[in-house]
Amino acid sequence: YIMTSKGVMYVATGERFLEQAIRSANSLSENSPNLGSAVVTDHNLIDKVPEEVFDHVISPEIIRDDVRDKVYNLMMTPFQWTLYLDCDTHILADITQLFSLLERSELAVWPGQNLTLMDDVPDAFREPNAGVILYNRSDEVEKLFDEWVELYERQIDGHVFHTKVTDTSASGLENASSFGIYHDQPTFRKALYESGLNFVSLPPEYNFKGTGQRAEHVVKILHFGDMSKPMREGLITNINDKDDKVRVKWRHRLLVSDGSHAALLSKKAELLYLLASYIKGTKLDLAFEKLGIRHQIKNLLR
Repeated sequence: YIMTSKGVMYVATGERFLEQAIRSANSLSENSPNLGSAVVTDHNLIDKVPEEVFDHVISPEIIRDDVRDKVYNLMMTPFQWTLYLDCDTHILADITQLFSLLERSELAVWPGQNLTLMDDVPDAFREPNAGVILYNRSDEVEKLFDEWVELYERQIDGHVFHTKVTDTSASGLENASSFGIYHDQPTFRKALYESGLNFVSLPPEYNFKGTGQRAEHVVKILHFGDMSKPMREGLITNINDKDDKVRVKWRHRLLVSDGSHAALLSKKAELLYLLASYIKGTKLDLAFEKLGIRHQIKNLLR
């Protein structure tokens, strides 16, 4: 493939993720038609990729069909300046200006909200969210990603870097997220901190994600995570309705600074949320933990 200057790349090595990537890429073309687009996918799915959606379709020799595929294939990008996006994202406005950050730095990420404490990495250095990464295809960045891969492989093989998981309900990294030992952000944090690479922080408007997320200006990239379909659609519709107000996503609602709010979930979903809140800390919750299914129940309620 031909190297071009700026573009967005997705890694979608499962049919469900490819469908999400196609939707996200369509929102990209609607708002930033001047940017290129690429998708890394399984060769068995190439026939399912619409020709008009992506400028580049890349199929690596080895596909693992899990979250490892992102970490291993970031340097497969056909662009000099790349914005990697998780498939569960939606672009709401033109993001072309974002790439100007790479005129002064090698990489840009949102600092994130999570923190897995690690040896030799101060807790003041937050755990960057790896779902939105802006980077230059340079030797320095390639070295960073190589180190990330090495740490990640060691983590998967059982080497534990964390000294404590801040989620007190989790007994270790395996239960700290739905990805378990495949959770890539702790090792990304360690690799980035030790690299000495020149990078900048993205504002939340370019990675609006999770409960408690706050934005003061027009949100340009939504990152859904485990949000339900009604919440996703509600955020797309409502997030930028009042662009002169501070917006905060809180549980199942979008709050704005004048005290009004937009409900994003159905009554059924609200009841499920209340049920999950009630169970937490009860004897039933402790029983789930002893049976080793607490995390699975949590995800099921989500």
